[in-house]
Amino acid sequence: MMKGNRVLVLSIVRIALILVTIGAAGLAVPRPGAAQIAEEVDPFYLNLLDEGRALYRDGDPVGAVEDLTVACFGFLDSPTRLLEGYVYLALCHDQLKNDDRVRFYIQEIRRLKLEEHLAESGVPEDVAGKYADLALKVGRS
Repeated sequence: MMKGNRVLVLSIVRIALILVTIGAAGLAVPRPGAAQIAEEVDPFYLNLLDEGRALYRDGDPVGAVEDLTVACFGFLDSPTRLLEGYVYLALCHDQLKNDDRVRFYIQEIRRLKLEEHLAESGVPEDVAGKYADLALKVGRS
């Protein structure tokens, strides 16, 4: 299969997965301050998170955004994982100069009070520092 066709097929599959996930999740978003039940996260989403982090580290923010966007749908009941996904998404969108998306993810982190889970998340210190700098910059604009 030609590379262009493979990319197209992968994109279509990812879109289909997003639509199925949205339907299954019922567009549920955790309420700020609501008690969250710790549920196991499907390994599919954890793998996408791992791939998204690796793509971010390898300097591929476009690929990282694709994987992380899907992964976050599986983290609606896991605030630490959702925070991690949103942090990486904000940083990737910053690299891509998508200021509206950067602002969206930072506002969602704040709205859902996810920052309180930063210490227990898997976000490395250097990434957390970059996020903190970006959140300050967005807060000033």
